[in-house]
Amino acid sequence: MYDGPFNGIKVDGSGVATALLKRNRIEVYSQHTIAKL
Repeated sequence: MYDGPFNGIKVDGSGVATALLKRNRIEVYSQHTIAKL
């Protein structure tokens, strides 16, 4: 996830959409883990 002001800095954590999906018990996968399913 990027920090927001479009300067290319990544920060730890989930984005708003990911947090909402997880809160509603919808599993979320990254582009790195989806191939392992």
